[in-house]
Amino acid sequence: MALALLVTPVAFASPGWAQSASDEAATNLARERFKEGVAYFDKGHFEQARVAFLQVYALRRHPAVLANLAWSCLRSNHFLEAHLYFHQFLSESKDITAAQRADIQDGLSQADARLGPNEINAASSPAPAPAPEPPQVAPRPAPRVAEPPATSEQPQAPPIETTTTSEPPPESPPEPHRSSFWPENMLPVYIGGGVFIVSAAVAIGAGVAKQSAQDNANTQTNLIIARQGTCPAPSTATSALVRACATLADDKSQWDQDATAGNIAIGVGIAALVGTAVYWFVAKKQGDEVNTPPTAMETRIVPIVGLSFGGLSASTTF
Repeated sequence: MALALLVTPVAFASPGWAQSASDEAATNLARERFKEGVAYFDKGHFEQARVAFLQVYALRRHPAVLANLAWSCLRSNHFLEAHLYFHQFLSESKDITAAQRADIQDGLSQADARLGPNEINAASSPAPAPAPEPPQVAPRPAPRVAEPPATSEQPQAPPIETTTTSEPPPESPPEPHRSSFWPENMLPVYIGGGVFIVSAAVAIGAGVAKQSAQDNANTQTNLIIARQGTCPAPSTATSALVRACATLADDKSQWDQDATAGNIAIGVGIAALVGTAVYWFVAKKQGDEVNTPPTAMETRIVPIVGLSFGGLSASTTF
């Protein structure tokens, strides 16, 4: 089975003559990496096991390492690599049992099942040797002895991991505070605007009524002149002249009332407009800072209406 093949100890054979210090260090490092790969595989960390077996094969090209590497590639979803390493193991391993060969053939079938026909055809060429990956742990220092010319691959130094930290960008200075155009309390604005609109409507209506009374008075005056009469009518005047003079007096009185109402409405409207404008400029605006004292503490607008005058009284307490 695959697990039995993975945990089988691998004897890294050495030649008959004495090994150099570097060869012995590489062999020891390969043995340690092999044990780590088996431990990773047993724990289900297949990607870490794959990296460990790649490092072992870079140090010592042993067929048993190929089998472990192929199974790790299969379990970590590197199916094309698994196909290549299974195929290479079958090509290089001649002294394996029938059960081991069947186990490897099963792994090869699992890898091929996850590959397309084009990928399998492209991988039918001889598998390239796996790219050596540098070990993550430095080998133990060997005693200082004279080294003969190197006859085998030298272990590579572990990579030096560097980390870079990026400082956060400097914060932009806060934007200066800007007050809103609108007053914070809009109720006086609404009241002043409403008073102005009502006053304008009353002034227009009074002007229309005043013009109608003026037209009626002009008509009665023409009738009195046509009858050669004067007003007030004398005691000897006819009833028609008396009625004409009374109607003329009523028209003049109505004209005076309409003129007074119109003037009062105009005065109230102007006062409301001026008071609203004054409040708009002195009132606290929306968005002002809380700790900024308002320009106007209190503003009051009071309408004033009399018999011959009208308007609004605006008072502000600072």
